[in-house]
Amino acid sequence: MADYSLEQVPAGWNDAATFYDAHVASFTAKFARDALDLVGVSPGMRVLDVAAGSGALALAAAQRGAEVLATDFAPGMVKLLQDKAAAAGHTQLRAAVMDGQHLDLDDASFDRAFSVLGLMFFPDRKKGFAELARVLVPGGRAAVVAWSRPDKMKVLGAFQNALWRALPDLALPPRPPPWLPLSEPEAFKAEMREAGFAHVRAHTVSHTLVFDEPTTAFDWLTGATPALNVLVHRLSPEDRAAFLEVFVEDVVAAQGQGPFGFEAEAHIAIGRK
Repeated sequence: MADYSLEQVPAGWNDAATFYDAHVASFTAKFARDALDLVGVSPGMRVLDVAAGSGALALAAAQRGAEVLATDFAPGMVKLLQDKAAAAGHTQLRAAVMDGQHLDLDDASFDRAFSVLGLMFFPDRKKGFAELARVLVPGGRAAVVAWSRPDKMKVLGAFQNALWRALPDLALPPRPPPWLPLSEPEAFKAEMREAGFAHVRAHTVSHTLVFDEPTTAFDWLTGATPALNVLVHRLSPEDRAAFLEVFVEDVVAAQGQGPFGFEAEAHIAIGRK
């Protein structure tokens, strides 16, 4: 059973930061660019990126000339982001350790606010949405990205099915991921409106993860989140090998000899203060 609470504490993401940045951030960056394109960011705008991770959105916004503050509760992620910003010469991008449910920021201090696949994990999403609204100027806009239903994340479905087939004794009902309520666009929009946003709309976007080998897909997903990493590494070496074998068999049976692709769908909710 995946313990998604690991994604709700800084230590989980500190441990995952290096792998996430090296292997996952390039994919989540596609959804970040979608959010930027939908909301619109121009040079000189004050932009806030909450639960920024290693900075996919923050770096893209800085490239567009915005003045960016990126926040995350995991110091390991913030350090990675700071190093990447310095290497890219983005002097207008700052990063700080901060809890998105309690932002240490003034009211009405940003033109745009974002959270890409981050706020969806907050224990108190209501507070997270409200904090985004609080720090926006009147007329400012926010975009929040969350995964769609688990069945719309094909690599996760393949992972779960292989686990159930390989290790039926472990086939307990999985703990629902914390973002599940946001997987339905109407519920997603309702949460954003309740936080004080107006003119809320939702867009559904998808991108495809491409891998040369099924084993790479298995390793990618195992390292992509703290919960799945711990789930796999708690298995005995024999059980992990059996799990991997069934995963590879299933993927090859479904997709042939590759390259292998897994579509992932997300919703982007946009609102105006």
